[in-house]
Amino acid sequence: MQHLLKLGPVDVTGGYTNVYLSIGEDGAVGPPIFGVSDLEAVRALVGESKPEDFCCEPSLDEAARVVGVSLGEAPNGALQSRAAIAVYVAWKKRALLASSDVALSMLQAATDFWSARPWLFWTDRQPIEVRVTGQLEHTYECSVFGGAEQCFGIALYESLGGVEQFFEFQQAGRVPDARLLPAIGLMLDDQPAYATEALLAAGRVPRLPMPVKSGPQGITAPSVGECLALVATLQALSGMGPGRLNGRAQAQSQDEHVCVRVVAPPSFIRN
Repeated sequence: MQHLLKLGPVDVTGGYTNVYLSIGEDGAVGPPIFGVSDLEAVRALVGESKPEDFCCEPSLDEAARVVGVSLGEAPNGALQSRAAIAVYVAWKKRALLASSDVALSMLQAATDFWSARPWLFWTDRQPIEVRVTGQLEHTYECSVFGGAEQCFGIALYESLGGVEQFFEFQQAGRVPDARLLPAIGLMLDDQPAYATEALLAAGRVPRLPMPVKSGPQGITAPSVGECLALVATLQALSGMGPGRLNGRAQAQSQDEHVCVRVVAPPSFIRN
């Protein structure tokens, strides 16, 4: 059985489009169809095959009725594949810099981080030491942030005192200078909607994990090694809390591997 799912609307130059997917029971994804017509997309995905070999998700009900395809909830494997594709589509150029295994590891680490909610234990102004070894060797100062008034995620500052310097710049109104501090980070963004909806449907973090790098060169995408450092830091923080101020984790891709050791100050329990 092939499951037909929709992803969109996706912003593109001059307007928007939808991505229509045919996903097998094993999660394998066929060539996508791009467009704005559900009916044309479902017809193209079915092609010369038998309509009874396909099942549309409920959002495609009108097109399914015309083509003669049944309706049904997509299985977990199909939802996971759509969520991964949504992240890649939303990443745009960043997707070219990270392999699929790095992206999936980042998605899982972000989901664990979201569930653990470490921003309840430390304020964003409490520096957390992150020692990275392996393909990347560096000691960072980590800031964990989250709350209704700000984004959720982590920032790893390259220099000692980087966390405090960031806040000093912010308080002095020197926002551009704050954004030029050398750091890597992972932001959990509530946009675009098509990505967060696909992630939520798959039981993942309902926010888009967005890796970023800042410095004198402006905002760019982190390297693979830096992405792995972010993944391992998220994993370590997910197992930490008031009774556990130390954590270790590792992350790897096909060609690179890093380990992190995280040491946090005494936790600050929010009311």
